[in-house]
Amino acid sequence: MEKKAEERRRRRSKEENAAAAEKTARKDVERFLADGDEDLELERSGPEDEFVPEVELFLKLTLSLQSGKGTENYDEIPNISLASVRYGIGLRPTAAIATAALIDAGIIKEDNTSKVTDKNKVKRAQDKLMRELGEEFEEKCREEGGISCILFDGRIDLTSAMMEAEGSDQSFPAKIKEEHYSVASEPGSYYLFHFTPEKATKEESHAEQIAKVLFA
Repeated sequence: MEKKAEERRRRRSKEENAAAAEKTARKDVERFLADGDEDLELERSGPEDEFVPEVELFLKLTLSLQSGKGTENYDEIPNISLASVRYGIGLRPTAAIATAALIDAGIIKEDNTSKVTDKNKVKRAQDKLMRELGEEFEEKCREEGGISCILFDGRIDLTSAMMEAEGSDQSFPAKIKEEHYSVASEPGSYYLFHFTPEKATKEESHAEQIAKVLFA
């Protein structure tokens, strides 16, 4: 009896997880619908609407990835990972956009899903890209005449931060004014790093605080 009850609990848990995954996937698909198409039924399919089969395929692939049943994709995606880093797009949205673009291009089909991209692939591609760019920059630094000068510029921005109320352990979101500096090398205008200088003190002026970071 206990064994049967345990099997029923496991089966019910799997069904609940599948239902939750499908609900999440449908929300993802709805974000891809054009403005004014929010009332489309995702299950509908017919010759009058050629958009629906692609949506259904995207839905199936999304469910497959969320359940961990995705296919292996060994293609390199350096440009996708570079664009996602440049514009601050998350791993999951990047994977969804890359997969949706290949569906629209007719590369990913019902019988060929080998080009599907998941968030783990995007993460690995980003790590590889950052590692290669770092190695390339270090090599350039070692070359004679590789860097002729270092440039920096800064401004005061409104920055999102978590603040703690005095006498309380609770934190709350707030906007604070903070000074940000970006540093680049020439030739090529290669980004090096960014920093926020410490506040000036009687011992060290504002300019000395900046110089300390630049020449560290």
